[in-house]
Amino acid sequence: MSFNWFQKLGPGLLYAGAAVGVSHLVQSTRAGAEYGLLLIPVVVLANVLKWPFFVAGPYYAAHTGQSLVHGYYQLGKMPFYINLIICLGTVPGILGAVTLVTAGIFNVLVMPSLSVKGSSAVILAMCLALLLRGRYAWLDRTVKWIVILLSASTLLAILFAWRSPEPPYWPEVHWHESVHFTFLIALMGWMPAPIDLSIWQSLWSVEKFRIQPQAREGYMFDFNTGFWGTTLLAVVFLLLGYFSLYGRVDAMPDNATAFAGMFVQMYESALGSALAWVVKVAALACMFSTVLTVLDAYPRVIAESIHTLRPQTNKARWRTLFLWVTALGGLSVIVFFQSNMKALVTFATVLSFVTAPILAVFNAMLLYRIGFFKQSLWNVRSMLTIIGLLYLFGFSAMYLISLFRG
Repeated sequence: MSFNWFQKLGPGLLYAGAAVGVSHLVQSTRAGAEYGLLLIPVVVLANVLKWPFFVAGPYYAAHTGQSLVHGYYQLGKMPFYINLIICLGTVPGILGAVTLVTAGIFNVLVMPSLSVKGSSAVILAMCLALLLRGRYAWLDRTVKWIVILLSASTLLAILFAWRSPEPPYWPEVHWHESVHFTFLIALMGWMPAPIDLSIWQSLWSVEKFRIQPQAREGYMFDFNTGFWGTTLLAVVFLLLGYFSLYGRVDAMPDNATAFAGMFVQMYESALGSALAWVVKVAALACMFSTVLTVLDAYPRVIAESIHTLRPQTNKARWRTLFLWVTALGGLSVIVFFQSNMKALVTFATVLSFVTAPILAVFNAMLLYRIGFFKQSLWNVRSMLTIIGLLYLFGFSAMYLISLFRG
């Protein structure tokens, strides 16, 4: 049997499964609900400017057979340890946040009587069992179908929700006000995902090429499918927020369960009760895939880092150990620090914002080493990378300023 286009898909859809989470379901929906159509160009621009830094993951893996973790080590000890510190510093906040949102949706759709902590334990246990049993092959297969289901159902939802624009669809916003300014920075900073997701994708790509060597031939098709697919979905979620919630709510709720209830109601109003169940399942599957990919990625990065430092160690054993540590650590954060979850998420967010341009520089350096820019500054790839770096440094600085102002 020939190696068809569907078989070529893998790390790109894993990227989509990780990226289409809080940034899309929460941030994009809120952008449409509160700002109308005003932020569509912002969402698209944020994706375009980050393309060079995300493509670094599969591109480097395809041309060297190594992950970006190994590439950072080749750049020097400082890039290597910076990445490791970022990984260790963001694990509790990120895993806890995505698990809580998933648990909120799970409670609304499946088990309303179960506590958020109980739902979080169930979700993490399911993800842990799947990753321990099936490893990469099951991860690849599961997330692939989840992303396809989510994409199909979300596009179906927008067809049913589509209506004539409701004025003012370009509302006047005073961006100097801290509440609007902070949201704009957070939206662009987290869209489509933190830069360290490029490292995850490089690890998934290496594993995919090991299992299916012929997948190396279609790695750019796989990456662009996932990357631009998430861009399209971000716009679609913004439109759903606009068509379903614009002018109907004062603000999106911060509580995970309350947000999940509003999110489900949005789809019911758009599709009607007969078809809404399809999207409800897709929304839960989307967030489940985010928890699954996040739980898989962090142990991979740590195990790869240990193996890079000590090649004689058993990477698979380290990964299994840190799967348990990460899952139990994430659950402990939810159980014991739920009241301080906002502080943990804020810390992880700040760390991601501050380090995003640094990781982007490392990725650009590695791409330059393997000829991605064709050794010239005067081409589209080079100019997009330079503009993207200026954008990342600028927005990181503005985000820090907004924290001090707030």
